[in-house]
Amino acid sequence: MAVSLLGASIAILAGAYGYVRYSRLPPEAPEERIGRLLVGAPQSGDTARLSEDLERVRGSLRGTTRDLFDLAVAVSGPGPREPDPGRARAICERRRWTRCQSGERQLSAWVPVRSADTGAEMLESTLEDLVWKLGSAEEVREVLRRSKVPPSASEATKSIAVRTRLRLAAVAETPDAQAALLSELCAIRPPGCEQFPRQVEQMARERADGHPLPPPGHP
Repeated sequence: MAVSLLGASIAILAGAYGYVRYSRLPPEAPEERIGRLLVGAPQSGDTARLSEDLERVRGSLRGTTRDLFDLAVAVSGPGPREPDPGRARAICERRRWTRCQSGERQLSAWVPVRSADTGAEMLESTLEDLVWKLGSAEEVREVLRRSKVPPSASEATKSIAVRTRLRLAAVAETPDAQAALLSELCAIRPPGCEQFPRQVEQMARERADGHPLPPPGHP
């Protein structure tokens, strides 16, 4: 049941971006095409190219990130593929992501709709959302990446960077690590500096309660 709700969440996310044909996507890197694919729900396309891209992206991933990618593919059934709830359940059971089985309330209530400049950012956001929803603190630290954010970065890129650092601060292992992340947050978005500590505290409390939610004001 929860796996189907996760699939419905991804389907709703797809609807927010509209439908595209996989064969018409521009000749970019596989990460770009697959990132758009997961949020664009193509109606039809080049099955051979889709399979090749999925395998190339999957081959570039390791550990928890690869399992998250497999889960996203299983529940979304990209392109001409059908959703595979059995595989999704198997992944969740092997990783002991119990919220897949018992997290109906969280999975149905939280439907992330992300803006991003590139397909690769869409892919990264999808995997980060899944590990934040399902994974342990250790898995969150493993998957989330802190990329540099130049002052000229777009608002979408800054939003991704802020969300990532808020989540990492919420699961930081030490006060010093959390303080360093808060400093980075203030550098990326100075107007929100005073609010970040409270947001991190709220997110940490929500994770402890088993109901992780997006940072307030950061879709």
